[in-house]
Formats: sequence, structure tokens, C-alpha cells
Amino acid sequence: MATLYSSVYPDEPKISLPQIQALIDSCRERQLTGLIRLAYSPEEHLYLFFKRGDVLTSSYVSSETAQVFVQSQWQEKINSTDYVHSKFVPLTPFGLFLSKLLLQTHGNKTSIFATPKQLTEYFNIKSNEKEPSFVHLNWVHAAGLVFLPGNCKDPHSIYVSQDSVLDQAGIVNAVYESSERHCSVSTFYPDASVDAWLEYQLHRVFVDISEPMLNRFETLTGRALVDSLVRLMGSFTLTQKLDISFSTRKMTDREVFASPQSAAQTYRLYLNEMFGHFSVVIGPRLLASTLREIVARLPKYEQDLIDTYSLLPGGYFYE
Repeated sequence: MATLYSSVYPDEPKISLPQIQALIDSCRERQLTGLIRLAYSPEEHLYLFFKRGDVLTSSYVSSETAQVFVQSQWQEKINSTDYVHSKFVPLTPFGLFLSKLLLQTHGNKTSIFATPKQLTEYFNIKSNEKEPSFVHLNWVHAAGLVFLPGNCKDPHSIYVSQDSVLDQAGIVNAVYESSERHCSVSTFYPDASVDAWLEYQLHRVFVDISEPMLNRFETLTGRALVDSLVRLMGSFTLTQKLDISFSTRKMTDREVFASPQSAAQTYRLYLNEMFGHFSVVIGPRLLASTLREIVARLPKYEQDLIDTYSLLPGGYFYE
């Protein structure tokens, strides 16, 4: 199974069970986002994914399989050995999502070998594609991941070497500036059987509904009421501990979830709150007709996801 963090470096500590628990407790207390990788052998690893201090999910990875572990399973695995190589990798929420996506993805890829110049040309071509994809890069001494959302939207990348982990919007310069001559490049495309891909597609549906709804609300009511709504939704996200915001006509969603079901539940909750405020101002009938108009313009697969996950609130909001 492909990962970015599987290598055990010579200077990496081998820690005891109490030290593993102390590392987990430290991540919780400091409310860190990232992952802990525990290496039991070169081909056997346990990953704990932390979002703001909470264990979001975990994955057990071997040479033959990758599977999600619930808390009782990963705790039992941790307790099964006296010492293990460990590494904490700080990540952005989207970097955490991409790491999860890579662990869950298999097959459905194209592979090439590329020089630094060819990598530049390759990403120039890929950036113009409409369909999202992600590219797994492997050098001898480093690895990387580039996510391309499609439709000329900005990519996101992670670059991992012995000395550093870079996780940022855009394509990090290190991808193009590697001193190694050749890179193995594997490209993956959306796969409806992969939970992480479904989570990303639900994110796209959420943005594709909320952005035009907010912009239409501004057209109907004016900027002052939109600013008031943004403040109300800001209080709501603070209460719900969500990293979702709206500014300069753009929805920013930095959440990562344990499953598509969890993502859908959160987005449904957010939309229900937002539509409730809309309805008070413009009335339920205008709200419903505006929402139906926006949904009708979405791609068929997004409309199907709305129905499959009951993403939109019922009643007079959406029929």
C-alpha cells in the first residue's frame, strides 16, 4: 500500500509503550492536527490521524492490506509490543485528508518516470484537466503528493524528505528542484468505491451549493444582510468547532472527516442553519425556488450525492 511516511530513518527514535501513550496525550493536549506513524516493521505500520487533538480515524497498513481501525483495535495494537519506531507528522487539515486518501486508494492509476523538466511539463498539462486527480511522486530519498482539483482550481501538495515535511497550497518548489534525476509518478482518478473520494465530492457539492446561495442572497438583500449572516454563521461554526468560513464571495472549508457519512451530517447541519436564516429574510418560497435552480445546474453526480446522503434539509427548503 502506498504511503508518504513509511520510511524509518536512521535517527528516528524507538519508543516504549508509556512513551507512545505520552505522545498521544501530548497531541491531544496541544490540539494538534497531523498523524502519528508507528512502525512495527518495514512493512507494518499504524497511523493515527489527529484533527485538533482528537483521533479522527486510524489505519493499519501492511504489505498486503490497509484497513481502518476503531479505537479498541488501535489501542490493542499499540499494547501488543514493547517498542516501536515513531514519527509525528504535523499537517494541515487538507494535508491530513490527502494522506488518508492515498492510504485508501489502490489501482486506477497511470505510472511514468520523469525528470524534473518533465515533471514541470506534466503538471502544466494536468492543471488544465476538468477532472480532479492526485499524483503520487517517489524519488529514492523523498516522496510527494499533489492534488489537482480540476477546472483550473489551485492544487495542494505535500513533500516529505528525511529533513522536512512541506504541506501547502500550490505545488511546493521542492517537487521541481529535487537533485535526484528520476521520479516515479503515479496518477490516480476519482473512485466511487473509496470513502475519501466520496468525502471530497461531498465537499465539492457543499461548496457548489453554499457559494451561489450566499451570492444570490447578497443580490436579493444587499451586502449588509450578508455580512450579518456571515457573522451568525461564524458564531455557529465556533460553537460546532468547524473550520468553515465565507469571505470575499468564497466558501472556505478546511474540515476533514472520519467518513463520508460524517461529512454529510456536518454539511447538512451547516446548510440547515444557513437556510434557516435565509428563510427568515427572503421567505421559504423564494428560498426553495432559488435552491432548486442552483441544484438543477449541478453535475448529475453531485445531484446523485445530494439524494444518496440526504444532504439538503427537507420540508420547504428542497422538494
